[in-house]
Amino acid sequence: MVSACIRPINIKINIMKILNLGKSVKGKNIVGYIFGKRKNLPTFLILATVHGDEIEGWWLANYFKTLWSKEFPYLNIRIILVPEVNPDGFALKTRTNVNKVDLNRNLPTKDWSSEFSDKLFNPGPCPLSEPENKVLVDLIEEYKPKAILTLHSFTQPQININGSKESGVIEFAQALYEVSNYKIITIGDEIGYSTPGCLGTYAGFERNIPTITYELPLGAPQEKILSENINVISKAVEFINTK
Repeated sequence: MVSACIRPINIKINIMKILNLGKSVKGKNIVGYIFGKRKNLPTFLILATVHGDEIEGWWLANYFKTLWSKEFPYLNIRIILVPEVNPDGFALKTRTNVNKVDLNRNLPTKDWSSEFSDKLFNPGPCPLSEPENKVLVDLIEEYKPKAILTLHSFTQPQININGSKESGVIEFAQALYEVSNYKIITIGDEIGYSTPGCLGTYAGFERNIPTITYELPLGAPQEKILSENINVISKAVEFINTK
């Protein structure tokens, strides 16, 4: 006899997918985590540790990786989160990759230059010489993100924006400004020094993808980074989800 009471079947939706995007110089996997409940949604790209010694962004990225793997409430976007863009540098606690190249000076921008005054800003022998940046460029080309948030650290915490007014990057920055403790908004090189070959120029100005470099306080303890910035990252995602 078939029971008249039919129990619902609980189907767990896998909201996180792990992607091995490519390899670092030393052969470490560069891993991306895709969160989203449907395919073919607009992509919001979040990056951390482009500079391997900037652990502050890594703390935030891993907080949200854990959170979103359990619950991802956003219906209109998918997020690709890359906590370790520079895994060799992260392992060595160095700004540069293992080739001693600053990945944020090595992208193939129109302003790329081989000249540098400090070894920490070494742009490499030519644009896109480093495998980590080839992975990043391929990722951007394949998924064509509607916005990018890259987590860095600096002695002067701030919201640095890159892109045209028409791209919506100013409104994006303003949304973060409203909930952030870091009440400085800069545009491109207003950060205080030139950054040829950087992601902001490559994605924001040359490809019109609204791009924010969120500069966390360098050297701050993990508790402070999380307590002051969990709501900021959440606000960023909510803003992009509604656009």
